[in-house]
Amino acid sequence: MRPVRPPTGADRAPPLPGPTEFEFLCGAYRLPHGKVHDYLTTLPDLIVASSERGGPQATTLAELLLADLSALRPGAEATRSALADLLLMHVLRQWLRENGTTDGPYTDDPVVARALRHIHSAPHRNWTVAELSTAAGMSRTAFTRRFTRVLGKPPRDYLTSVRLSRAERLLREGDMPLMAVARELGYSSEFAFGAAFRRAYGISPGRFRDSSRTDRRVPAIR
Repeated sequence: MRPVRPPTGADRAPPLPGPTEFEFLCGAYRLPHGKVHDYLTTLPDLIVASSERGGPQATTLAELLLADLSALRPGAEATRSALADLLLMHVLRQWLRENGTTDGPYTDDPVVARALRHIHSAPHRNWTVAELSTAAGMSRTAFTRRFTRVLGKPPRDYLTSVRLSRAERLLREGDMPLMAVARELGYSSEFAFGAAFRRAYGISPGRFRDSSRTDRRVPAIR
C-alpha cells in the first residue's frame, strides 16, 4: 500500500525562503503477500486528523516521531516503527469514532450496512445472496448490484474475504489447528479452507503461519 499525497495549491507555488510553518512526514506500510484488508480499501482517500480533534495524544506522538527522525540514536528503527504504528492507530480510531463502527467497513448506504451486520456477526454461516437480499429488503438482483457497486465485489466474494481475513488473524495470533480454523470459519474441510486461502494469499495457511512469526513488518519512514 503506497499512500499518495493528493495535489494541493502548494504544489504549484514556489517554496518561500526561511522556516516553514509545517512539515510533511511521508511513510508507507509494506503489506505481506500483497493482500490488502477490505477495511483499508473502504477508507477514504484522505483522512484529516487535526490536533484540535485528535487531542494531545496525536500531537505528542507526532512530536516524538519528528524528534526521533531528527537525530541518529540507538534503536531508532524500533522506536520509529512503534511510534508510526501508534500514530496511525490513533488517527484510525479517531476516524472510526466520528464516522463509523469497527463491525465491518464503513458505508453510509443503509441497505449494504444491514447486510454487513449479518455477515460480520456470523461469517461462519453459509450466507446465500437470497438470505442477505431478504434481510436487506430488496430483490436479489437489485441487492447484488447495489452491494457490488458500494464495496467493489459481490456478496459471496465479500463473505469469503471476511472469512479469510479472520483466518489470517487466527493464524498470526494463535496455534489453533488448521482444521479448527476451517471449522471456525464455516469451511467444510481443511482442504477447502486451504484452497481458498491459497487463492487469496498465494501461500498455504501453514506456511503463512510460519512466515508471519518471522516477518518484520516495519513501516518505511523517510
